[in-house]
Amino acid sequence: MQAVYEPDFTPKAHTQTIIDAYKIYKAAWFPLATANLTNMQGFNMDWNKNNGGDHGAQKRFESKNTGHVQILWCTKQRGVAFAIEHGGYLHVASTKGDSMAFFGLLSPKAEKGYYDAQGEWVKTGEQRLLCNCLAMEAGTVYRIKAVTA
Repeated sequence: MQAVYEPDFTPKAHTQTIIDAYKIYKAAWFPLATANLTNMQGFNMDWNKNNGGDHGAQKRFESKNTGHVQILWCTKQRGVAFAIEHGGYLHVASTKGDSMAFFGLLSPKAEKGYYDAQGEWVKTGEQRLLCNCLAMEAGTVYRIKAVTA
């Protein structure tokens, strides 16, 4: 595994990507820590030399599923994203201003926010989905009511 900084503590090419990813993981720590692994998906995680080097593919489209939701994700700027279905909600975030489309949601709106130290959701805003699509703000965690069995 490669380090985040050079031996002289100067940043590597992927340092900011790691910092940006940590920000969204920290804001969604509770579902990341408690959700079933089969309900978690990562996007643009194939970081090999044949696929964009140390910071994911520049442009990428992926389709993945959580328990009840199909997610279509697209980046044009090396975004790294996740989707976690937990507690009747789909939690999504990306390090860049990417987009996601969904099949299997109950709500036409997404809450913006984060989980506090007690594992409680703190809502900081709201955004409407347009035709089940979400234009994501970089570094923002969203929570959307999902279909539950």
